[in-house]
Amino acid sequence: MPFIDQLRGLSLNGPDGNRRTFVSDSGNTKVRAVTTAAERMVSGRTRPLTAAEFENFENFWNYDLSQGTLSFAAPHPMTGTVTVFRSDGSPYQPMPVGGGKIRVGLSLVVLP
Repeated sequence: MPFIDQLRGLSLNGPDGNRRTFVSDSGNTKVRAVTTAAERMVSGRTRPLTAAEFENFENFWNYDLSQGTLSFAAPHPMTGTVTVFRSDGSPYQPMPVGGGKIRVGLSLVVLP
């Protein structure tokens, strides 16, 4: 995705929610992984984009990613390693910052 490698205010979360605890009929409480790999979250905002760059971002999001439903590969904003992402389901957040520029807030899932 264009601009993902330049996210500012980066926040990484997870893995979380991949464990379940239950009490067996006999013995101690058990903790088990629900899946083999847990999802991690990454969120942040782009550098200020020009109107043309924002239009490119929106076209990429709406058409290439089918309004954020498809996954995509891009350099991870912290490691630079090519990673597969998809939207976490929340809309992106355009934020005017002055001078005709716009930052875009994103929340993405890092796929295993």
